[in-house]
Amino acid sequence: MCCRGNQAKNPSDWAGKWGDYNCDLPIWTLQQIHLSNQNAGNPDFIIWTGDNVAHDVLKSPFESAKSTLLITDYIKEHYPDAIVYPIQGNHEFSPMNLQDLNEKNNPVIDMISNVWRDWLPEESYEEYRKKSYYQSEASKHPLANEKLKQKMEGTRILALNLQSCYFFNFYLFSSLGDELNQLAWLEKNLWEMERNGEKAIIIAHIPPGAHDCMDAFARRYQALADRF
Repeated sequence: MCCRGNQAKNPSDWAGKWGDYNCDLPIWTLQQIHLSNQNAGNPDFIIWTGDNVAHDVLKSPFESAKSTLLITDYIKEHYPDAIVYPIQGNHEFSPMNLQDLNEKNNPVIDMISNVWRDWLPEESYEEYRKKSYYQSEASKHPLANEKLKQKMEGTRILALNLQSCYFFNFYLFSSLGDELNQLAWLEKNLWEMERNGEKAIIIAHIPPGAHDCMDAFARRYQALADRF
């Protein structure tokens, strides 16, 4: 909303045709990326970290997830062999920002996990559906060809749901702990990877050092990052 003419005081802050760094992107920017890739060559793999829904809406879980479903369908149609490692952001949830981490089945994760199933090995899919985060050996992506398998051998994707540190996820104030046990999970995986000589690509929507990631979580994450 900050980039709309009725919100931004300075016209130079308005979003142009292709959007703006601080704003949501229109669908034709995504389409242009596809056209550009046709000329430059498709990427080896895509990391997709969420916040796909418009940032000015408070809608039903289905409406909040609909943009994710739409973009997923677009990628599958135009990049049928694309290697995508995805994770959701905070705006996919409904009401936006809010996820009860004690809830066993989240309707948004149920919807998203089903359309992302083609991009996740079975174990990663089951883990994501139950926990809302997952780990996956990069070379075992269901669509990986032999060239990618060789490139990504010994690399693991650790996809974090940082709703567990997001300041505006007000459910956190009932506990102020890591309700998802995600940091313990992360540490366990990093120890195992160190023993195996593996590398990690850690993906998430909210940077653990950002102002809206709670400090206690961020410090614990930093300790793991420093150690490993």
